[in-house]
Amino acid sequence: MSKAERLIELVKRFPILYDLHHEDYKNSHKKNRIWDEIGKEINETVGTLGTETAIGTSCPFIKHIEGL
Repeated sequence: MSKAERLIELVKRFPILYDLHHEDYKNSHKKNRIWDEIGKEINETVGTLGTETAIGTSCPFIKHIEGL
């Protein structure tokens, strides 16, 4: 499984990160804790998650989110 695929699977577990209607969507403290967890899972820092350096420009999840 590629790093991009692993990231997609991890992000899918946490709708708070992408669902604008989630009750805690605007809670940056909760989201930061989740990003920390995800970063540990894929051995990346929070600052690089979602960027070209972490997963590449071909990440289908990122492309989908950007298209919304």
